[in-house]
Amino acid sequence: TVHDPVSGALLRAHSVTPAPFHFPVALSRDGGTLVTADTAFRVHARPVSGGPPRLIGRCRGQVRALAASPVADVVASASEDHLVRLLPLGEGEPLT
Repeated sequence: TVHDPVSGALLRAHSVTPAPFHFPVALSRDGGTLVTADTAFRVHARPVSGGPPRLIGRCRGQVRALAASPVADVVASASEDHLVRLLPLGEGEPLT
């Protein structure tokens, strides 16, 4: 679930299929985009208000962590391929 950081009000509930491992998530600096990773090593961004996910990056190993930048529209992904990728939330190519 995604809650408003000030009021605590529920903004959006997302369903995730249970798995024997965790799915990393990150929330954009403006709180409007939820970033998730899947079992196929892909990273997706989706509006908290609803709408389809958008592919923003691919890794060569299971994604273990996601972190949103507090100063730019970028998310860092860390995966089992021992790389950290900087993935833009807008248009642009990932930086490795």
